Amino acid sequence: MIGAASRGLLCIVLATRPPDPVRSKRQAEAVAFVVTLAVGLDTGTAVSDYIQLYNGDKDTLGASLDRIQKVAATIIEAVTEVTPVS
Repeated sequence: MIGAASRGLLCIVLATRPPDPVRSKRQAEAVAFVVTLAVGLDTGTAVSDYIQLYNGDKDTLGASLDRIQKVAATIIEAVTEVTPVS
């Protein structure tokens, strides 16, 4: 679920689309990995398995690091923001 949301946010937050669907899916799964770790969810190897499925390695993820960081930060900020109840 986080991966799907990440994919949409990659386009919305950054106002750009990656050149190919495989890169888009890889970036979305990397965002999901960062977000799940940040909020303390244990996904086992599920997210990293998906990243590898889309040819995710040090080089391919490094090339997308800026996009991954920006979108992950946006999601983490949104889910950890505490709004006082009146």
